[in-house]
Amino acid sequence: MTPSDLLETDAFIAGLLGCVEQHAGYRVVRTPDNPGFYFGNFLILDAVPEDLGHWLQTFEERFGPQIRHRCLSWAGECLGEASLAHAKELQLVSDGTAEMCLTPDALRSAESARQLRATQHVKIEHAKDTDEWTIRPLELQRDWEASEALAIESDSAIAEGSENYRLFSERLLAARKRWLEQGLATWWGAFAGDKLVGQCGFVVCGELGRYQAVETHPAWRRRGICYALISAVARDAFECLKLPRLILAAEVDGPALALYSRIGFQETGRTHSLMGHPEPMHVREEQLGDHAGVRSLVRAAFGQPDEANLVDRLRSTPGGLSLIAEQSNSTLGHILFSKLRIEGPGASRAAVALAPLAVRPAAQGRGVGGLLVREGIERCKRAGHDLCVVVGSPDYYGRFGFEPAAPHGLTEPFGFPAENFMVLELVPGALSDCAGVLVYDPAFHELG
Repeated sequence: MTPSDLLETDAFIAGLLGCVEQHAGYRVVRTPDNPGFYFGNFLILDAVPEDLGHWLQTFEERFGPQIRHRCLSWAGECLGEASLAHAKELQLVSDGTAEMCLTPDALRSAESARQLRATQHVKIEHAKDTDEWTIRPLELQRDWEASEALAIESDSAIAEGSENYRLFSERLLAARKRWLEQGLATWWGAFAGDKLVGQCGFVVCGELGRYQAVETHPAWRRRGICYALISAVARDAFECLKLPRLILAAEVDGPALALYSRIGFQETGRTHSLMGHPEPMHVREEQLGDHAGVRSLVRAAFGQPDEANLVDRLRSTPGGLSLIAEQSNSTLGHILFSKLRIEGPGASRAAVALAPLAVRPAAQGRGVGGLLVREGIERCKRAGHDLCVVVGSPDYYGRFGFEPAAPHGLTEPFGFPAENFMVLELVPGALSDCAGVLVYDPAFHELG
């Protein structure tokens, strides 16, 4: 199997955090100080795992009971359908990461193309000039407190997630600080005036450079900061450090892939992982720092961007409810409820529409959607809503109490089949005298 630059730099950085042990056919990565860190305590396999039971047993033998999660990673091909089905039976979630590589020639070509487009007055998204901010390496004594604050503000799960995840995050931040103190890494920041609004780490792994934790403050996203920050770090790495290649990990089908491509990164391979989560799933309200991840998840679940665009339009509307399902530090699903009104002779009712519901493809079939629907319904009841409507599968939504809406005199403006247009009574008696036409937010009418 061709060596993976991404996995090799993973192993290098893991050695900075803990230790890496070589065995026949695999490596054991250990971070004893952070037992909840999945990619600090995992197996790097030399090939696609064929016998999952064998590798889970190997994991347990190497790590013992002190590591409660399970994590296997490899480069190359993903699991086949039969193996994926077996992984789900074993309560393992599969995930994929794109290995993005940047060379000096690719960076120069991308920058030349950008300058050409600028002279032709072509709009360039997420690639503004850096005059609006200053980019420089962070100074430990002067900037580290702001760096830690930005890391927390960029990841809503630190504040809203489980206690184990908060502990994991604290220990990882402490490890970053040690790297800087020992000269093992450089952390770069983008400053708007005196405010740190973006940052990323950079570790020299032999002849390769590896980006770490590319973060932008939620209120400053989509302004070109990430583009400018990554580009500036790349120029320094090529011109001053003379590195031949820079490596960056990106979520497969995530929104950042197009950005990285504009900088000059090319996808050179993929790594795959299987993870078993010891913690139960929990539901919380979506926060500002979750938006990019939710967009990526919804787009992956539906295979196109329309529903993700709908979420972007609706999440801030008054009276709405946006929830995510999490397990450990992974967002598995999302659900949105938005207010609507009923126009007709019936009594006025406080109604909401359930749409869309999205579950990460690798987590489907594990009860994520059901957990979100049940929790969302309960929160809508507590918020004082009378009715909830949905367009979807009668077999699926019927299990939560939804029933055909047409017999109650309700109609919707899109012309869906009657059996798919359903309603749920959140307050006893709310379905009596509720006839009328549902008026959705205008964003629904723009959905392809």
